[in-house]
Amino acid sequence: GERHGGLASLGYDVRCFFLCPDDRMGHTKIIDRRCEQMVIKGLITETTDLSLSGCLPEMAERAIGYRQTLDYLNREKGSNETEEEIFDNYLNDFTTATRRYAKKQMAWFRKDQDFMFVPVSLELDKTERVNAVAKEIIRYCRLSNAEYERELRGEETKSTECRKENELQGKNMKFYQFERHILKQGSESYADALAEGIECRRRIRMSKKKRTIEETLST
Repeated sequence: GERHGGLASLGYDVRCFFLCPDDRMGHTKIIDRRCEQMVIKGLITETTDLSLSGCLPEMAERAIGYRQTLDYLNREKGSNETEEEIFDNYLNDFTTATRRYAKKQMAWFRKDQDFMFVPVSLELDKTERVNAVAKEIIRYCRLSNAEYERELRGEETKSTECRKENELQGKNMKFYQFERHILKQGSESYADALAEGIECRRRIRMSKKKRTIEETLST
């Protein structure tokens, strides 16, 4: 719906931009890799420490990444389950939830006609990508109001074409094949992350047992 009480309603010239990856399949692979990198860089230990210290806010507990990690840490091991299977399910849940959130974000921004879509080329390296996007945004900001509106709402503008292409590529995402990029079974990174996960799950179990004993003694 229409925004009320924002800067635009107060007479300011507000220009909003959505940085849109030009290759959704490639972008999804980047998402999967970053989820793995978060685990490698200590997400499981961080979540464990925050949970045991009582310093993990309720809002954070519901956030993607923390939520899946907490589920993993507190999951009871089935009689026929291995720690590897539990860990693999955790990684799958984490990456799947992140991909779905990215999909929802793109759908939300496509519906908001006040956002200028700025294509981001995934073929460029990070520095070139940032510079190209910054240059494009600066160009949009230097346009007059009338010129900007034409670029924003025109039928054949770069922004409109980018928006359409993003939606079109979404139809092919059902063919996306998930794969591990770093945490592959048999790799050193996988073994280290699994060992970290097993130790953190042990810490959580011990904490639960301690609380149970304390509660029993206090009654």
